[in-house]
Amino acid sequence: MSEYDHEPIPGLPGTLPAGEEILWRGSPDWFGLAQRAFHVRGFAVYFAVLLVVSLINGTLVGIGLTVGGAVLGLGILFGLAWLSARTTIYTITNKRVVMRFGMALPAAINLPFSAIGGANVAYDGKGRGDIPLILTGKHRLGYLQFWPHARAWKLAHPEPMLRSIKDAAGVVAILSAELARAHASMPTVADSSSAQNSSPNSSPNSSQDRGQPEAPEAIAA
Repeated sequence: MSEYDHEPIPGLPGTLPAGEEILWRGSPDWFGLAQRAFHVRGFAVYFAVLLVVSLINGTLVGIGLTVGGAVLGLGILFGLAWLSARTTIYTITNKRVVMRFGMALPAAINLPFSAIGGANVAYDGKGRGDIPLILTGKHRLGYLQFWPHARAWKLAHPEPMLRSIKDAAGVVAILSAELARAHASMPTVADSSSAQNSSPNSSPNSSQDRGQPEAPEAIAA
């Protein structure tokens, strides 16, 4: 039994509401995650330089320590990447993006389309791609809540990212079409104000009545 066995639908903390359907679901490619999120190539170069220095100095102890450190360090990074990919599921529905991840502390991040202003994509030249999501409005989600599923160096304004996705072009096409549809049907502030004035039961404190986007939220998985 795993910590995710309670999920009614893999990758989702609950059942889908009426009218919502899954359009795509997938996980990161673990080797791509190791390269782009855990930077194994950079560490490999670092250990290679240390090995060259040890060879030049001609110390067997130094060579042994360097090789041992490289095997151990890179083994840990590859293991973390594999485990991270295994415990991560990205889901795109016709209403939102849900990111379920967490090796030690499982969590699910709910990102409604109204809180996503757009998406980008960066390809790695091998058919995989990273898809960062640009969030709009105010939210309390920090960079560390998303890592390693976050765009690097975007600390002040974190951008959650679908990492190392195979067929990233197809996923971006699905996401772009749904974002365009959702934003086209979203009421403006003026429209919602008119709706408030015409409806005596409207609540002035409702974020939807004010035309405010629904905020992203973290859900315990």
